[in-house]
Amino acid sequence: MVNTNGPNPELPRWEEISHHKGVPPKTDDSVSSPSLHLRPCATFESALTKGYHVVLKRGTNRYRLFQYLLSKSLYSSDGLHVDDYLVMFDIYFQMIDSKDPNFQNRVIELSNESLINVLRHFRGIKVFPYHPKDVSREHLRSLPMILHPNAFFGIEGQGTYRNSYRLSLHALLIPRRITPKAYIGVGYKDKGSRREPALDGSPSWQEVATHSANQERESQELPGLPPISSEGEA
Repeated sequence: MVNTNGPNPELPRWEEISHHKGVPPKTDDSVSSPSLHLRPCATFESALTKGYHVVLKRGTNRYRLFQYLLSKSLYSSDGLHVDDYLVMFDIYFQMIDSKDPNFQNRVIELSNESLINVLRHFRGIKVFPYHPKDVSREHLRSLPMILHPNAFFGIEGQGTYRNSYRLSLHALLIPRRITPKAYIGVGYKDKGSRREPALDGSPSWQEVATHSANQERESQELPGLPPISSEGEA
């Protein structure tokens, strides 16, 4: 059994920062605006409670990725996005639970009191992207594992770790609606799956009425007289 608290038993346990217990309760602010109400056809809340899993690119160094994400919260002008946040905590707990004996020095480093305090503060983040305030920035700068600015922006420019992870939800956010398959119409009257009755080639009722009236007038003409033009010509 690995002592994840390191050599000092008075250090806070890493389990204290776990954020995997139940669903966060709704606040009054979340329902104060009509624009925040979900449409009946959307099931965002129930879909999100079904969980997700983190997908890492093969060969990704979890410790280096954790360093990158922790440093991103300090240096990036875009802030720490929700996917960065979830991936950072996910790989942190993976490393803490590692049974690899060659990784025990890293486990002790990850159980450092200063890092635990920073992650405990991160656990209460509710608004994303997250931009740390001055006090939080000072705590981040004091961490030994935080990258130097030049190192961070060099890695950021290469995109090595930026493109090494993604989230996969276990459920659809919006129910899938199957639409009818479109097809290409063949012929003059066939308009395909987007047919408009007013333009499908049938004559209008005005044309039908005029034609019927002309036929009736022609049938009543006297023998020997010239036919009456339907176009009004003499």
